[in-house]
Amino acid sequence: MTAPTAAEIKESLLRSSYLLEGRLEKLLAARDFYVVPNEVYRDPHSGKPTELKMYAISASKVGKGRNYVFPVMLVECVNNSVPLAFFVKDQDASTRVLDRGAIKLAGMPMVMPGKKGGTVSLTEYLKMEEYHHYWKGRVATQFCSFMRKKDMNKLETWTAFHKDPHFDSFRRLIAASECQIDGLLNNIVSLKYKKAQTRKKETLGVEFYYPVLVVQGKLLEVHSDKDKISVKPVRHIQFQYRSAQNPIVRGEVASIPADTNLYRIDVVTEAFFPKYITMIKREMGTTARRLAKNPETVRQSLAELPGRISDVLKRGGSPRAAFTLAGSPSPLSDAG
Repeated sequence: MTAPTAAEIKESLLRSSYLLEGRLEKLLAARDFYVVPNEVYRDPHSGKPTELKMYAISASKVGKGRNYVFPVMLVECVNNSVPLAFFVKDQDASTRVLDRGAIKLAGMPMVMPGKKGGTVSLTEYLKMEEYHHYWKGRVATQFCSFMRKKDMNKLETWTAFHKDPHFDSFRRLIAASECQIDGLLNNIVSLKYKKAQTRKKETLGVEFYYPVLVVQGKLLEVHSDKDKISVKPVRHIQFQYRSAQNPIVRGEVASIPADTNLYRIDVVTEAFFPKYITMIKREMGTTARRLAKNPETVRQSLAELPGRISDVLKRGGSPRAAFTLAGSPSPLSDAG
């Protein structure tokens, strides 16, 4: 077998996503993100090592002291030679409360004191549905790509089909999100609550995860109404995925009113990615300002956290349950 020529190597690289990954890495670094390319993690479901194209983290300061919120981008890349089409629909207004579960986060605190006693999720406390992009625009639950295929008359036609590598990218993003959440909470528990030590005053530090698929080629939005179909090129689509496995389960019930099986994955074109970064930074800025408005409430939540974590761990609960389980008189209570 002869080695590929320089021209063939160049053509192969141009068809791959390697060059796209390099461009995105430089862009994120220039926008104050710390970037880890080709991050390897262990899939929480299969237990096998899996590689994510890119992990990127930045920070927004919350008020005074060492308090921060961290936007974390989990990035997959696809150099699609043919368009990716997503079938969109309007968001269901009746599920706005449950949709809070689509925002994946981890850190201290993950729950806050509620106005009617007990606690509420940090997402509910912040009223993130008022400013987070997950509550804007249409969402997709199906997608397809296209390939040329011979029909019964041996004529080549374009056929819509579900390409496994694309679906694998979504699964990697979901698995990476879960791995990041469990990894951070396990580390906090190991460092702060499983060793006999005098605990220092806790500070606020929460990571917000943004799984995103960046495509180099065309992205299409498909909307159907009865027998009518509209197809148009877009730069950003939200893909909604619901997992069959509840990450909190483990024998415990959370009183946080959210669908924790729900995931949102942003699908964006390379051309839109700079604006996507701006959008994420703007959302984290709003999050930081809302937390800074009530420092006493934040301090109260942080002060109550060690006792709640220790109690759940003594009962054999998981670290995730220790950080997210909340005692609330009503699962639909108003945030404080």
